[in-house]
Amino acid sequence: RHTHLDQGGPTGEFKGSHEVEEILPWLKLSMELNPQAIRTYVVTAYWLSDLHQTNMAERVLLEGLRNNPTNPELLFELGRIYYDDYHEAERARNVWEAALQSWAHEEPGVPFEDRIKMTTANFDSRFMYEQLQTRLAELEEDEGNYRKAIVRWEHVKQVSPDPAGIQKRINALQKRGAD
Repeated sequence: RHTHLDQGGPTGEFKGSHEVEEILPWLKLSMELNPQAIRTYVVTAYWLSDLHQTNMAERVLLEGLRNNPTNPELLFELGRIYYDDYHEAERARNVWEAALQSWAHEEPGVPFEDRIKMTTANFDSRFMYEQLQTRLAELEEDEGNYRKAIVRWEHVKQVSPDPAGIQKRINALQKRGAD
């Protein structure tokens, strides 16, 4: 039976955050044993954020970046902390734009069109691109930069499984920008 800690764990008897804290030393050990395991940093940061230990989550992601410089997934998560938790839009924008640059250089020589094709091999890469562009579009919207948001949503539309839904959002933004 597949469960998550926040849904009761394997026994369905999850009692609270103290049980999540029990896994944190194991995640730390995992990071020490394999500093290139990106998912370990992301999962650790997730649980620390869930425990309202945002500063610790940020430190974990920064440690991950020291061991894996310019990793787009770590940069994405760091930008998420800056935007969602610290409410620092400019800092988040800079980190997410750096993540996009890293994403673009992750597979040198592979054209953009090939990287975003929907294949099993490219799914993670495509999803990361979509997440980055989406968060940047939302940030620009929140900041009232509708033209920049529209440009970002156009990028999202290229890879979205729902391009019609994204187009509706673009149309609404175009109307808002005209006001």
